[in-house]
Amino acid sequence: MSSERLSVHSLQSMENVLSETSMRHHLSKFSMQELENKAADLLLHPLDLLTEGKAYDFAIDVTLDPYYGKVTPENEKYILRGKRKKSTTRFYGYITLYTINRREKVTLAAFPVMAKTSLVDYLKQCLDVIRTSKFRIRVLCLDREFYSVDIFSYLKSEDVPFIVPTKRHGTEMKRILSRTSSGFEDYTIKSGEKSVDLTVAIAAINQMGKRKKKGRLALGYIIHGINKSPKQIMKTYKHRFGIESSYRIRNYVRAKTTTRNPVIRYLYALVSFLLKNVWMAIQWHFCSETKRGPMVIEKDWFRFDHFRLMLWDAAKRRIGAVGVLRRFRSIS
Repeated sequence: MSSERLSVHSLQSMENVLSETSMRHHLSKFSMQELENKAADLLLHPLDLLTEGKAYDFAIDVTLDPYYGKVTPENEKYILRGKRKKSTTRFYGYITLYTINRREKVTLAAFPVMAKTSLVDYLKQCLDVIRTSKFRIRVLCLDREFYSVDIFSYLKSEDVPFIVPTKRHGTEMKRILSRTSSGFEDYTIKSGEKSVDLTVAIAAINQMGKRKKKGRLALGYIIHGINKSPKQIMKTYKHRFGIESSYRIRNYVRAKTTTRNPVIRYLYALVSFLLKNVWMAIQWHFCSETKRGPMVIEKDWFRFDHFRLMLWDAAKRRIGAVGVLRRFRSIS
């Protein structure tokens, strides 16, 4: 289903498969808690890319899958509202943990996001996955969605090195981002009675006429536990954008469904992340030349479309595809 973006109904074109009713019956046996407990094991199991005890750069982000159905008591807790995208403002959301190292770019965990649930809780789940897997955090990159006093306080209390881009608001922050030279400044973020002291790294770059803009631009990043120059911090955070291409790839192998059941949708999402990880592992092990120096993966040797078609071809051989048209009436 995932390799060709089919639905349970479309799968009836295969010969040796269960009926659509039986398939839906067995899919309904999964529980959300069971999938959440096994998500990290499922995504990490087929990989031999990451080494226990080694430090990696991580990113945590939220990906949204469009939803066009009705909101019912069954799914209302999992429906998120957002800006219109692909003709809808309703989405199923998944918070993902991703390694952003130059070579080991894999999804380690994905959890469904529930409306009105604190992002700190999901952050704790992701950090638990890292610790349980016995990896070390070199840096954790978060986007502006995680820009809050609660997030910063928790990460500092856990002594987790992190980078979060600043929001350009408030008199003090606007003053900091008006600099024309790189450097560091102290900054205190407040929310009600809560406050936390932070460090802002300012990377001043020359726009050189890009996008018809000239002059110096100051990019600010909230940081903790990082011993790098502002320009190096900026380059490290740029690697986080690789997670966006990962989302686009996994959308090519996300099975179609119109179900309102959030558990089945979560299962399909996990399979899509899993297939993307398997493809990365195959590239890592078989798509590099044996030579001296650092390993270089030749991505054109085994593109994702090739992998997807191989999956579909293997499924047809194993299960069998209907190759003869049934005749329902005689031809005169």
